[in-house]
Amino acid sequence: SFAAEPADHLVSGLSAARYLEDVWYLSRDEMQGRGDGSPELDQAADHIADEFRRAGLAPGGENGTYFQNFEVTTGAELGPRNELEIAGKTLKPGEDFVPIVFSDTAEFEGPVVFAGYGITAPEYKYDDYSGIDVEGKIVVVLRFEPQETDAKSVFAGTGFTPHASLVNKAVNARLHGAKGIIFITGPLNHDYEEVGPATRREQYGDLGIPAVHAKRTPFLDAVNGVGRDIGEIQRAIDKDLQPQSFELTGVRARIATDVVRTRKTVRNVIGALPGSDPVLKNQWVVIGAHYDHPGLGDRNSLAPSQIGQVHHGADDNASGTAGVMELARLAGADKPHWKR
Repeated sequence: SFAAEPADHLVSGLSAARYLEDVWYLSRDEMQGRGDGSPELDQAADHIADEFRRAGLAPGGENGTYFQNFEVTTGAELGPRNELEIAGKTLKPGEDFVPIVFSDTAEFEGPVVFAGYGITAPEYKYDDYSGIDVEGKIVVVLRFEPQETDAKSVFAGTGFTPHASLVNKAVNARLHGAKGIIFITGPLNHDYEEVGPATRREQYGDLGIPAVHAKRTPFLDAVNGVGRDIGEIQRAIDKDLQPQSFELTGVRARIATDVVRTRKTVRNVIGALPGSDPVLKNQWVVIGAHYDHPGLGDRNSLAPSQIGQVHHGADDNASGTAGVMELARLAGADKPHWKR
């Protein structure tokens, strides 16, 4: 615990020049954007640990150090075995479908269920999985959300809620027992059938289910083959938000995804300043900021045209990291160490 001090005393302990010096250090060209798993990120970690040490913070990491090691997925590439078949028709990777990098490496063949938009949203009293069993089956779902062009839609009007994301739909399918998920673009609001761009900003993590983004025509044909029409079904869903999911009786699909991930070790930097109140000795106030950034750019960059160039990250998040270091100095201001 800290004794109350006048606000002007606290403010006087802060240094704008010192803060900006840290922002510059972390975001300068030589740091190459502090990409995960890069030598420059390690250099940034060492700098932060040095500043915590100078501020008088105790090591809060592993084995008496300021560091806590853990692994992150820093990239993913598609392997050679990515396949998709529907109703006996083999589709071409890169042309008829693209695997999504959050897939696991797996393959499955089984019956097919059309699961509407693939959404379970109890807050909107909407569930495409209500009344349908997808356990051990492959689901075909529409991208986006119901009532996409309706400004009065409970699904954020003409905007999108988190339920629209491919990640959330894939996780939802897996939680319902599906063994694969195929995303198609519904015909009601979108004429195009391009595959690929919708998946470029997806996360690299393994969501535990094979997932692909496919052109809709082969699936429209399969649905037509059982006497249904996806356009009419989509229109019915959008009209009154009543799910229209159904199994394509007699139709089978095969899905195979092959994703190779790159894993690297990175470090949390942890400094601790124990309080003096014995009652609160096992409680902590955590102040943090991420000190990594996209490095030379990746699929999640906000400037994809600049991949290969340094993404400096002054505001994301060298500024926050510098703020944490300055607070560490303020908390340890009774120690005679700060001169710069």
